[in-house]
Amino acid sequence: GSAMKTIAVLAPSIDKGIITATTIFDDNPTSFNNGTYSPKNFDRYRGLITVRDAIAYSQNIPMVKAMQTLGTGTSIEFLKSLGITKLVDADNNLGLALGGLTNGTNTLQMAAAYSAFGNSGYYTEAHSITKIVYKSP
Repeated sequence: GSAMKTIAVLAPSIDKGIITATTIFDDNPTSFNNGTYSPKNFDRYRGLITVRDAIAYSQNIPMVKAMQTLGTGTSIEFLKSLGITKLVDADNNLGLALGGLTNGTNTLQMAAAYSAFGNSGYYTEAHSITKIVYKSP
């Protein structure tokens, strides 16, 4: 779930100029969507916190708040541009910020999505080696 925070929330929000490392969120118990979605943090709430610290502590609430500002549709389009292909209509919700995907994804897609960070932001389709054949001399 936390691996999704970077590609579903942080990267598109920074790309759109919505957040920076010093943007502050109130990390407190929060309900979203008229009380129907109430994510929790793994350990504790930290009050006013920068995005930088929210990432360092892997806090959930600031990421969901950032997703709410970004918009789930924008996040989904960004994820698609990074090669995440198993998205369905039901994934268009705030739980997406924390990896709440109906069909999930796989390590190959996640590795390809993250590789864009080291490739000037450009996605390159990944491949995997499934068999190595050694020809003896």
